[in-house]
Formats: sequence, structure tokens, C-alpha cells
Amino acid sequence: MFSFFKKKLTEADAAKAFCHHINQWAHENDTLLKSSIQNLHKDTLTINDFTQHSDGLFHATVAQCSMTIENLFPKDQAIRLLTRVFETMDSIGDIELFDIFMKANSDPDRYHYLNAPDDILQIIPARLLKYWLGDKLKELYVKIGDFECLGPLEIMLVNEMMFSKLDCWKTLQKQYKIIK
Repeated sequence: MFSFFKKKLTEADAAKAFCHHINQWAHENDTLLKSSIQNLHKDTLTINDFTQHSDGLFHATVAQCSMTIENLFPKDQAIRLLTRVFETMDSIGDIELFDIFMKANSDPDRYHYLNAPDDILQIIPARLLKYWLGDKLKELYVKIGDFECLGPLEIMLVNEMMFSKLDCWKTLQKQYKIIK
């Protein structure tokens, strides 16, 4: 549809709508994802080993989905939208936790628990698992040769769940003309 027929939405309101949508989704899906991972490790993990709130999934998914902004919008608008997302997360979330997920790529510890530590698609899900489980993360390790790391199945479960939200910005872009 041509952009002049679309309703207008400010960048700040788009960021708020995006973050609120992800927050609601995370609240609804947090227990399901944790249960799926726990079911893979019934002998070593209980559901009580995970943090009990959905803020990790919320912050991690906002971070993962925010990576698409640079591909969907012109550079100057993408920078403004990312700024608006940070501002929104500062008001409705925990900005320090969000920043941990946004900077997951620069985490030197990822080499200790990832087989492919430079795979951007694995870094945020691995950080989420670390946030949820803390030291219990080692219970999910598999041995690959002489190296122990997170199993690919756990990363895939988290990725699959978060990937269902990757089109949020594209949907907003299709429905609205996002203006300054």
C-alpha cells in the first residue's frame, strides 16, 4: 500500500507499541519456553531452576528484534528508532538488563558456552539461557570433541520462539507511515 494512504505513527509511539507487544507476548510465552527446555533435561533441571519472571524473555526478544531495524529503515531513521526503543525500555523495563542483551555480541564469556560464539543468532539466546539458569547452565552442556558447550537444541528452541516476533517492525512498517 502506498505510504500516503497509511495512518501515521511517530517513531516514539512505534517503539512503545513494539515494546508493549513484546512484553505481553513474553509474559504469555515465558513458562512455555522454560518448560520446553526443562522437559529436555528432566533428570537434571526443574522448572524452579529458572528465574521465575518473564523479564529475561522480554528484554532478550526486544534486543533480538531490534537488530532488524537497521535492515528495514533508512540509517538515520533506524538510529532514531533504536534510541526510542532504548528510551521505552528505560521507562517500562530494566535498561541495564536490556543493555546486557544488546551487548551480548561483545561478551567474552560466550566462548565458554557456545560452539559458534560469533553466530549472532546464537548469542542472545545463549545469554538468555545464562540469565535464566546462572550456574545451572552447565547442566545443558554437551561434549563436542574436547569442548563442552550449550547444546544446539536449547538454542534452537529459544531462537524459534523469539523468531516468531522478528517481523514486528516489518508489520508496523506495513501498517503505518512511521514519522519523526
